[in-house]
Amino acid sequence: MPNHPDIFPEAEFGRQKKHLLIFIGIALIILVIMTILDHLLANSSISGQKYGIVPYELAWDKKTAESIITSWGEQGKGYALLNLGFDFLFIASYAAALWQFCRVLSYCLHHTQPLLSKAGTILSKLVLVAAGLDVFENILLIVMLQSSPSDIMALSASLAASGKFILIILSLVYVFTGNVAMILNTVCGPPNQKIDT
Repeated sequence: MPNHPDIFPEAEFGRQKKHLLIFIGIALIILVIMTILDHLLANSSISGQKYGIVPYELAWDKKTAESIITSWGEQGKGYALLNLGFDFLFIASYAAALWQFCRVLSYCLHHTQPLLSKAGTILSKLVLVAAGLDVFENILLIVMLQSSPSDIMALSASLAASGKFILIILSLVYVFTGNVAMILNTVCGPPNQKIDT
């Protein structure tokens, strides 16, 4: 395995893969808990509309945010606060998992796919930006739940959520593409490899 000085030394590769599996496992466990809470939240509606946490994240304005909060009722607001509390743990776990996944793939592709490897290094840093946006968004959502929404807070939360989703999707696309590239390298050999005839 070629050494990638910008990521970690070769001797660390096995330990880094173990860390990746741990981060993924923790993220999946928290995701299951949050999915259950989101289901309870949507079903706690006292109106005809069922809203989970994502529509609230992307409310964009005061009127929509107020409508969603009102539809939840007091019990729903409790579920929403619990969901957002667990989301802080999820932020730490998914950010660590995607950060580590991008780094491991960047390391593995360093020799055969230098452009993909460089993209992984960049995305590993952008994942941390996504986590920062997520924390900022959560704080705004909690403040709106415990006081009252405003247009500026709803807009800011939705902009942060949109940026977060874009960066996470880009990192997931990279993880998929990087794994496909590794499979192709294994099956077909690395690019520019001469084929004996």
